[in-house]
Amino acid sequence: MPSSGAGTLRPCSLTSMPYRQRMTSVDVAAFGAWSLLSLTTTAHGAPVYPDELGVRYVYDTTVPNGRYIVPGDLAVIRDNRIVFGAGWIDSIEAAPGRKIRYRCPSCTSTDFKHRSKKQFAYRCARCTTEFDVPAEEELTVQVFTTNNARTWRPADRPFPEQVLDSAYVSNAQQHAVRRLDVMQLRPMLEAHLVTGEPLWGTQVREDERIPGGHSVALSKTRVGQQRFREAMLARYGEACAFTGPQPPGALEAAHLYLYSKNPEHDLKGGLLLRRDLHALFDRWLITIDPDTWSIQIAPELGLYPDLARLDGQPVLLPAELRPRSKYVRNHATIAHAAWSNAHD
Repeated sequence: MPSSGAGTLRPCSLTSMPYRQRMTSVDVAAFGAWSLLSLTTTAHGAPVYPDELGVRYVYDTTVPNGRYIVPGDLAVIRDNRIVFGAGWIDSIEAAPGRKIRYRCPSCTSTDFKHRSKKQFAYRCARCTTEFDVPAEEELTVQVFTTNNARTWRPADRPFPEQVLDSAYVSNAQQHAVRRLDVMQLRPMLEAHLVTGEPLWGTQVREDERIPGGHSVALSKTRVGQQRFREAMLARYGEACAFTGPQPPGALEAAHLYLYSKNPEHDLKGGLLLRRDLHALFDRWLITIDPDTWSIQIAPELGLYPDLARLDGQPVLLPAELRPRSKYVRNHATIAHAAWSNAHD
């Protein structure tokens, strides 16, 4: 959700906008490309209406350039630091809503930021007034929700937001929605998303599209998960902790603890694992011996030769980069209990 005109959105019922038909081949003139800023809080520290990374992006009529986005355009989702990924916009839903805009109580400017470590929570950039409670203005807006789940491609490699600089059509850095030059953008995406031709041929016409939908719910998990994966790639390189070097698209960031119970991304509580091994790890069918730092597999996996060969092999991490031992021990304890119960 962009931070322009920062505030809280309250949507009403959704109505689909007409879908603009697109060619299945790539015609540069046939679609636009947009850099879309996604944040979990505004510069004022207020929560925003929920984007769901890889599924939807939400903006409203107060956001500059938002009116130019149409179905069939390419959405590149980012925050102020990294690019998360890209996908075609299959549809845009519109709904009336209300938005709270926050202003300086002295001069009514919106140019102020939240400060968590100062005596006063806010300081106005225009008049320098310091205050704890901003003035509120309620606006009636149209809320737009894009659907880009079908073709979403996450960044396989770290993708700094600055890489996009040469692809921007204008220098309006303050805008949450910025137009991108498609010819400049394409090699950037192919370098970082490992897209190849399939992405560029996945635009479809409305009559070829399978209808879908979504419910509106606050979701920060997927945004945080992408940042967590980037941190794991920076920490461990493009390598699975169990099988060694792998194509980045095959690697996922695995938590050693139950994220649902501890919803924080602890950099010393994760591993990079090949996608299939991550699925087994999350189901406690593979674990790590906390004393020997070797791989252990559930008895039922012994039927599969490629997995059976992993049993007893060392975890491929240098000692100084190993996760916290408490997480490893807890994961192993749960796994061993599950294996025991399966054979009782």
